[in-house]
Amino acid sequence: MITTLEVSLLLLQAVHVPVTGDLVGLADAGHTTVELHSLARPGDVLVAPVAGGGHFEMGGADPGQYFLVVQSFNGVEIKRTLVDVRPGMGDVEVRFPQPTPHGTVTPTVSLQRLKHPIPRPARKLYEKAEKERLRKHSEAALANYRAAVESCPEFVEAWNNYGSLLLILGRYSEAQVVFQRAAAVEPSAMVLTNLGAAWLGLKRYSESQLAAEAALRADSHCSRAHYLLASHFLRQRRMKEAAAHLSAAAPDVPEAGVLLNRLLAAEGTR
Repeated sequence: MITTLEVSLLLLQAVHVPVTGDLVGLADAGHTTVELHSLARPGDVLVAPVAGGGHFEMGGADPGQYFLVVQSFNGVEIKRTLVDVRPGMGDVEVRFPQPTPHGTVTPTVSLQRLKHPIPRPARKLYEKAEKERLRKHSEAALANYRAAVESCPEFVEAWNNYGSLLLILGRYSEAQVVFQRAAAVEPSAMVLTNLGAAWLGLKRYSESQLAAEAALRADSHCSRAHYLLASHFLRQRRMKEAAAHLSAAAPDVPEAGVLLNRLLAAEGTR
């Protein structure tokens, strides 16, 4: 019986998902390109041209999280958004804000951002960290993330991506500290799930399970939290509860569906 997130991820290495979508509300969309940057494999980039109506199509991508970057014809980044690539995901819709009658743009920001606006110097450090991460310059990326959060301790997005890179590098103790700082600012389901993943890497199972449960209290639909909690129930051989959480995670986390099918098959042979 597979009981770890790491082994289950290997099961999907051969799955490729076509990525299609539309740029909505962008003038001259036909003069842009779309890039898909893998978070798990910095440096892996898919590129596609955009049709005049804003539609784009890409070849197969491995399941996982990506930055979808819209660029002008001369390479200027117009917009960046996080997408979760998975089988059956449907079209990606990237919307561009339209001017109000007074010629201004109505922004959408979180309550946390309204309380603590991110200063421009911290934002620029964060953007530099993201670019270094995509180039596989991990230490440079970490240094810039660190500088961004030192400049603005309320910058939750920077804290979270800082910790995520540490997780990828297997530096779980450092990641735990970073996610705890992020949770102190904004205990979102995403941050709490990542904190739980860091504790799982440290084999601090009880803390990891508590973090997953807290994440689900913050957002009962957080698929990654369901998946994390399922891994604990599998380890404890609480198969019925594991199956319930894998089922909840499966629509957004392909590897959860694989594990669920394996679990049901194994239970059916007993």
